[in-house]
Amino acid sequence: MQKRRKNLNRLLEKEGLYFGQPKILRILKELGGCDQNTLAKELNCSKASITCSLKRLEKAGLIQDSIGRYDDIDEFTDMLWNSLNEDN
Repeated sequence: MQKRRKNLNRLLEKEGLYFGQPKILRILKELGGCDQNTLAKELNCSKASITCSLKRLEKAGLIQDSIGRYDDIDEFTDMLWNSLNEDN
């Protein structure tokens, strides 16, 4: 488990991401995209607390804000999701 986390952290670092962001990507993948309010409810946090992460993910090209709805747009999210689910 620790080795997997280190590998994930290296992968995230390489892409300029932070450790909590895969959870956002996972929810977007599961829901096929959603608005910020839905995402905040799924994460059990305030809309304001995820704004910075969403902007960073958008800047990295991993999500796209299309009229207030964030969509999963990059195959990197699939690779990351598969990496998170290995050994489960």
